[in-house]
Amino acid sequence: MKGSALARAARAAEWLAALLVCIVAGRLAWVAAEDRLARPEPSEPPAPSRTTLTPASEVPEPPPPASEQAEPAPPPSAAREPRTLGEVLRVALVITLGPERSEVRVNGVQIGQSPYVGDWTCRRDETLRIDVLPRRGAPIRVERVCLPGTVRAGE
Repeated sequence: MKGSALARAARAAEWLAALLVCIVAGRLAWVAAEDRLARPEPSEPPAPSRTTLTPASEVPEPPPPASEQAEPAPPPSAAREPRTLGEVLRVALVITLGPERSEVRVNGVQIGQSPYVGDWTCRRDETLRIDVLPRRGAPIRVERVCLPGTVRAGE
């Protein structure tokens, strides 16, 4: 009699364990399906997220360095022709400006912290605006032209 009661309890425990495994597997499938449906196909626009984030385009630009504030910008020339940009290049980017762990941006896009070594894609003769934003102190802005090879900004 004891053996049969233990056997029934073991069988019930096995069924309970199998039921729990099925519940966990179903939950995992549900979460995976929700995640896939939340991500858009490459051809369709991204769906609005539930949280409100500030787009990078709305982040205010850092103030220009003091050296640029002292000199007014030259007036645009009416006779100047628009510059045509060349082929797309992948260049090595080396930035050693400012103190370590300063935020580094290229054309307004945050790419990392200084000192920075990485790749950047640009068009030949395009002007790269490099901003280094230290945690304390004035921001540093330099401009470099995209040419094949390595683009360096620093000492």
